[in-house]
Amino acid sequence: MTGTAIRTPYPAPESGVIYAVHPPAVIQGSEVTPYVYVTSCPQVGDTQVLPCTRDGHVLRLVLLGLVSTQDHAAALLDAGWELEEVTSCVVA
Repeated sequence: MTGTAIRTPYPAPESGVIYAVHPPAVIQGSEVTPYVYVTSCPQVGDTQVLPCTRDGHVLRLVLLGLVSTQDHAAALLDAGWELEEVTSCVVA
């Protein structure tokens, strides 16, 4: 089963992006988070997915996804989430 990842408007540290994911990321045992930090490293040429808080603080150095290309969608898919593009949002 593939879950869903949506890019958040929250500022991320460095050059990464914070995504909201469903189902939530399982970090260790019963510890979960609905946010992941995705970052690409141009020097190495890979993209990593790590569990984080809404503020982008990495909770544990646990790779949830890793691909050998600079592609957030591919890294999220490797971790089990499909990137969903949201073009507009209505807040009630």
